[in-house]
Amino acid sequence: MNATIERHAHRALLLLLLTIATVQRGIAADELPWPSGWTRFGDPEFVMGVVELENEHGRALLIESDEGDDDRFGAIGQTIDAASYRGRRIQLSGLLRTNGASAGAGLWMRVDRNREDGDRDVLAFDNMGERAVRGNTEWARYTVVLDIPSDADTITFGALLRGAGTAWVDELSLDEATEDTAGTAMALPKRLKADS
Repeated sequence: MNATIERHAHRALLLLLLTIATVQRGIAADELPWPSGWTRFGDPEFVMGVVELENEHGRALLIESDEGDDDRFGAIGQTIDAASYRGRRIQLSGLLRTNGASAGAGLWMRVDRNREDGDRDVLAFDNMGERAVRGNTEWARYTVVLDIPSDADTITFGALLRGAGTAWVDELSLDEATEDTAGTAMALPKRLKADS
């Protein structure tokens, strides 16, 4: 499968997974439909799942919390094999909207290398830390751009919310970035590990 076809197939899969269900607002966290192949990260008290919106976006991913501690977070992510992306610059893009996001919401992507001891080293990372979407915002497109090293094994990507508030996420896509697209990688702490 060539890179263009693979990219479009992956985009179609992401959009399909985020539009698999219709629900009513106000349902408990464990009752929201969950997109197949995606993983929950962070605080289990955060409400996450697929919801129906009464606007042109139809269905979107919801991340919500009334937790006031800005150090706590909820995130959704998907992990894929990095082999076909090695040596490339890739871009995660998506639409975000927020309501009362105290510490911010954003997209995130992490590139890992497996170690012989079963642990993983983080090779590249961005969670929009200083660029996080805070407060009340309307739908806007955001991007995270990382270079995939030749020794990368996995790429994990998704969306997150820190602290209290609500974030809606739609139209996630993972594509090869053009050479002139600026990277957004954050400086990695010396001992950052994939499980931290």
